[in-house]
Amino acid sequence: VGAGRTAWRAVYTVSASGGTPAVPAYSGAVNRLDVTATDAAGNSSGTISRTLSGVTIDNTAPTLSVTGSSAPAIKSFPAGTDDTKVTAGDRARVTFTASDTGSGISRSSTQVVFTVGSTTLNGAVTRIGTTNNYYAQTRSLTASDLAFQGTMTATVRVFDNFGNSHAVTPTTVTGSVTVDTVAPAITGTPTITSNYTSDSSKAGDGKRITVEFTLSESQKTGVNPTVTLQGVTTGGTRGNMTGTVTVTDQTAAGSTPRTRWRAVYTVPSTPAYSGAVSASISARDGFDNPSTLTPTFATGLTVDNTAPTFTPGLTFNPVQPSAGYTAPQNITIEVTGVSSDATSVTFTFNSTSHSATKAAGTTDTWRTASTAVPASVGNYLVDVKVIDGHDNETNTGGAASIRVQ
Repeated sequence: VGAGRTAWRAVYTVSASGGTPAVPAYSGAVNRLDVTATDAAGNSSGTISRTLSGVTIDNTAPTLSVTGSSAPAIKSFPAGTDDTKVTAGDRARVTFTASDTGSGISRSSTQVVFTVGSTTLNGAVTRIGTTNNYYAQTRSLTASDLAFQGTMTATVRVFDNFGNSHAVTPTTVTGSVTVDTVAPAITGTPTITSNYTSDSSKAGDGKRITVEFTLSESQKTGVNPTVTLQGVTTGGTRGNMTGTVTVTDQTAAGSTPRTRWRAVYTVPSTPAYSGAVSASISARDGFDNPSTLTPTFATGLTVDNTAPTFTPGLTFNPVQPSAGYTAPQNITIEVTGVSSDATSVTFTFNSTSHSATKAAGTTDTWRTASTAVPASVGNYLVDVKVIDGHDNETNTGGAASIRVQ
């Protein structure tokens, strides 16, 4: 490198150990340099040795393995009910064992790349304690990271502190998890009915409301969907209806498991609800993707759990004499102040029921047809039952009495 051919530089390229032909494994300090020189007249210097310091060599690649497996174990983290699945909000983690007999593992140089579809994410490598075990994990994944549904792979390439890769010809070692960020959906239109036989679109006090629906994929094992019903209270405020909605799996054998569901709710007597009922359904698939049918949907069903009323006191026509009626005698019985939503009024005395109809020209008066009083002498209590359009009823025993002398 200098004039007169007196200054020289020697360059040696370290080859990786192994291969064909085999290259020996070197590890440790390079502590001696031997030089032999010959001048133009053919005189040889013999071997001249000098001690070196500060130079070490390592041409042995680190090893990469996982106990019982030829590939790193990639899992979702934190671990859920099934850590072979990953979704938005999770981290993907790969755990591996790496060792190097020479210069040691370079954690900063070791590369872990997670791939899903066309998206690649790097994973920072962490050593577990003082062992040869390491893990790398992504940041918290977003839905856009996982826009591709399918398989996520992890590629691990281990380097030692001298830049040796774990393979002479760099290769990748790959494990996988399944990716799914699609929340379950409702297939078709849910059905909502009550057990009121006269009109299943109405529900009163004590009536059962049944919601049936089908999910697009299986509900998460161990967790049932949630169904919430909303109604309007007397004060005009809409909110969740009190009480328990019981949700059960109705999936038939041979169908996709945990996709067909039934929710049953019994209308309470309090608080008072009146008007249209709306509902929302929340589900969660096996990847823990949550789904809520939003906004809440109209059910086409109305609820009214307030019992009908009437004004106390009955009117008999003709007016009952103070001593009572003398059989045979026909009378009509009349009640006023009946709730406007009443659909049926019945008077019962002497173990016989007598239906009433709304009196012509009135809005709240109901009257029986001409009815015979009992033939036997006695005092007969008159019971009144009023039923409204949502099958709520008011029963009043002994609202009046008929005396026969």
